[in-house]
This record gives sequence, structure tokens and C-alpha cells, in this order.
Amino acid sequence: MRLPRELNFIGQLRGLAFGLNATDSLDPASQPASLNLTRSVVREERQAVEELEQGLGLLAQQAETDQVATAITEMTASVADMASNTEDINRNTTGIRSSTVQVLSRIESDASTAERLAGLSQDLRSVVSRLRLSA
Repeated sequence: MRLPRELNFIGQLRGLAFGLNATDSLDPASQPASLNLTRSVVREERQAVEELEQGLGLLAQQAETDQVATAITEMTASVADMASNTEDINRNTTGIRSSTVQVLSRIESDASTAERLAGLSQDLRSVVSRLRLSA
């Protein structure tokens, strides 16, 4: 498949070649204008090809750079998410620790209350048993 530029170039060469004769001299002074024009067209086409190749090379480098930049951006986002998750875990762990401390202090308070109640219960039993004995 030929690009429009290639088709145009081939058409130009055919038209220029049509104007050349086998008897035309290769001496630059006696060359027909069409031969000089052909050389000029070929020179321009070579330059266009070089520019296109350079452009394609730059595009290939840019594509590689874009892929690397995308990968770095994705990796940075993943690290940020992981850091955020770690902060959440740390906050939750701190919350669990403080809740555990509160529960343990309540258990200690309840245990001391239970000891006092046990002492009061013992005192009430002894009062009840004295009342029975005195009755």
C-alpha cells in the first residue's frame, strides 16, 4: 500500500522521465531542466524520509518515556494507598488498645466492687446468724 505522498512522487518521476531522451547528455551544462528538477525532487523526498524517520524515532522514545512515567505514577499511587491503609490500621490498633485499657480498668473496678459485696454479704450473714441466735 502506498501513501499519497509516495504516489505523488512516483507520478512526478514518471512525468519527468517521460521528458528525458536516451540521447540526452549527462553533462550538467547540457542536462535538460527536467533532469535537474528530478534531482531536486529526489533530494526533497530523501530529506522528507529522513525527517519522518527522525520523527518516528522521537515518537518511539516518547512512547517509552510515557510508559515509564505511567508506571511510576501508578506505583506512586499504590504506595500512597498502602501508606493510607497503614495509617488506618495504626489508628484502629490505637483505638483497640485504648478500648482494651478501658475494659480492663472496668473489670478491675468490678472485681473490687465484687470483693466489697462479698465482704458485705459475709457481714450480713453473720448479722443474720446472730439475730437468729438471739431470737
